[in-house]
Parts: sequence; C-alpha cells; structure tokens
Amino acid sequence: MTLKDAADLATALTLIVATITFVLAVVEHRQRERDRRVQNWQKVVVYKIIQDGTTDFDEIKLRYVAEAQQLLDFELAKEAIQDSALQLALISLISDHLISRSLETGGYVLNVVSTQENEIKNLAMMQIQKKMAENHLISKLYETLEVDSGKYTIDQLFRNSEAEKLGYKFEDFDILVRDQIARGGIVINAQNQKLWLRAKLPTPQPAKALQPPNA
Repeated sequence: MTLKDAADLATALTLIVATITFVLAVVEHRQRERDRRVQNWQKVVVYKIIQDGTTDFDEIKLRYVAEAQQLLDFELAKEAIQDSALQLALISLISDHLISRSLETGGYVLNVVSTQENEIKNLAMMQIQKKMAENHLISKLYETLEVDSGKYTIDQLFRNSEAEKLGYKFEDFDILVRDQIARGGIVINAQNQKLWLRAKLPTPQPAKALQPPNA
C-alpha cells in the first residue's frame, strides 16, 4: 500500500466515523425530544386527572391508561403506560410543587393557594420592602448630616437624598425626618430650619467676662 492509498483510506475512515457520529447525534436528539414530549404529556394528563378529583393511585392509573389508549398525536411505548412511568410522572409533579401527597388520605391533591393568602403574602412583602427602603433612607440621612450638618433644610435634604427614587413623597420624607428629630438623633435649628446631627452641634462658646471699668 502506497502512502497515497493509506492517506485515502484514512480520509475515508474519518468521513465514515464523522457520518456515524452525526447520525447517532441526530438519533439521540430525536429520542430526547420524544422523551420530553412524552413526559410533558404525562404530566399534563396526570395533573388534569387529579384536578378532576381523582386522587387514589389505582383510580388515577385507570384514567391514565384510558387517556393513553385514546392518544392520537404520537405512539406511546408500553413502558410509558406501566406503573413505574405513572409514579415517575407523579414524583415529577410533586417536585415541581404542583401536587402533594395528602397525609390524611394518602391520595394526591393539587397545591392550590387561595387569593386571600396570596394577598396577605404580597402585603407582607410590600411591608418588608417599605421597611428596607426606610432603613436605607435613614442611613443615608445620617451619613449626609455626618458630613454636612447645618447645610440642609428638610426640603433641601429631600432633593439631595433622591428619596423619590425610593418611592417617597416629600410629605412622607418630612414625617420620617421629624420622627428622627423627635427621637433626638437630629436637631433642627429654629431660626434657619437647618438640620444637624446632635453629635455635630457646635459647642457653645463661653461668654467673655466683663472687664471692670478703669478706675
């Protein structure tokens, strides 16, 4: 065999291997897509069966098999109709938090949350977010006055702190600042309405002693 023959043979083998690899990849991709389609169908069907009020495993199985026999979109393998396939579909729905196993009856039930419960959760979350924004704003307020005590009025500090970006109107901000004043951490100058940190207030200068008149 010449060098050219060996090179041609190697090229041919490379092409054959590449072709086989490509074909296997296509077959594997199609198999994955088919498996995914079957699993999605199983989950939808089983969920609907439980939604209709069937909760016992044996009763779910009867309806599941009936649904499988009526399926026209694609053909199900025998393995997809067996107990293990149904159990896998139920476990998948439980993992997705769509259904649960009832401790009282042992049957399967949908995970349904009432609208009222959702509203309570949303309200609690809003309160948490509001408190976080308030704490952030108070922290920024004290940081600003730590550097620039005596520089801002409440109105000026409102604009400087960009409180509106946190959802605060001036009226809300004013209440927040005055609450800190009432707590004693911040002091407002009665004459020019400037805000001070109490720790940054200027130290009062002692009055000069009067000099006695010259004798």
